[in-house]
Amino acid sequence: VQAAALAAALAEGTLPAFLPCELQPHGQVDCNWLFLKSVPHFSAGAPRANVTSLSLISNRIHHLHDSDFVHLSNLRVLNLKWNCPPAGLSPMHFPCRMTIEPNTFLAVPTLEELNLSYNGITTVPALPSSLVSLSLSHTSILVLGPTHFTGLHALRFLYMDGNCYYMNPCPRALEVAPGALLGLGNLTHLSLKYNNLTEVPRRLPPSLDTLLLSYNHIVTLAPEDLANLTALRVLDVGGNCRRCDHARNPCRECPKNFPKLHPDTFSHLSRLEGLVLKDSSLYKLEKDWFRGLGRLQVLDLSENFLYDYITKTTIFNDLTQLRRLNLSFNYHKKVSFAHLHLASSFGSLVSLEKLDMHGIFFRSLTNITLQPLTRLPKLQSLRLQLNFINQ
Repeated sequence: VQAAALAAALAEGTLPAFLPCELQPHGQVDCNWLFLKSVPHFSAGAPRANVTSLSLISNRIHHLHDSDFVHLSNLRVLNLKWNCPPAGLSPMHFPCRMTIEPNTFLAVPTLEELNLSYNGITTVPALPSSLVSLSLSHTSILVLGPTHFTGLHALRFLYMDGNCYYMNPCPRALEVAPGALLGLGNLTHLSLKYNNLTEVPRRLPPSLDTLLLSYNHIVTLAPEDLANLTALRVLDVGGNCRRCDHARNPCRECPKNFPKLHPDTFSHLSRLEGLVLKDSSLYKLEKDWFRGLGRLQVLDLSENFLYDYITKTTIFNDLTQLRRLNLSFNYHKKVSFAHLHLASSFGSLVSLEKLDMHGIFFRSLTNITLQPLTRLPKLQSLRLQLNFINQ
């Protein structure tokens, strides 16, 4: 509680209504970092019906009761992040298991946004049908079954990252049952990064426009993996088959002769605007991968092995809507080159605004290097940091 607010209240002979928390504008109550062991039950005299947002980040709440939020009749946003983190994420590596009683959230039929990230929960709790956004990242949930999201027809955003990776180790990869999310007919954003997945979950909702699957172990992609996702605008499959010489964290080397991407993997994704293929051990780019992607605006190809390929590729000839291209850290191991010659197809990127080429490790910047870029009318940013340019 702010000292000034407390002093003013004491001068009037009263105490702040939401003590020990702080009431902020627009019905927001801040209870962060107060070492609370339970959810505060505010007095009946407090204007509890005015509370629309309650934040309980970084406390020590390990048990949630059915009655904890029942008096907050207009609560829309609830943040319980970092109360009972799994052992691997705990500063002292203490194991913690959060218990959630069956009606804890069902008692809040107005709830739209719920964040349970960084808590030792092992299953998806019962949730109200009003929910629009749900965060279950960095928890101990390793199974998503067909009944876990029943009735959540309003849900649009689901975040479930980091439930199985080096900082939050697990006995097995996250398991997403086929069709487990299919009933979420309004889901547009799904994030399943850092979960040791070995394949794209089957029968995802066709309503998705954003799918984030980076830093799993999906080393094969085929058209059937993304078959019904024709509404996708953003797809991130980077970091699934890594080049470990550039890794800043524990890294599993990409198996020999992988990744394997079918030529038609992305061809039906005609609405795609952003594609991330970074850190994927790519030595070449198949032109067919970009067939039908006429709306593509952002392409991230960084941290691959494409130094030779970008000197001769023709794939950019058809990417006339591309605005941002990242080719950073496409270097040869232990090699720096005298010159960098870009393929003539770079000159077809007439919508390009930003080009990142730092960390490619070449020593000389000449007119020949930049020649294909001189015809790009919208280019505003060219990044060449962390090279060895001396002339």
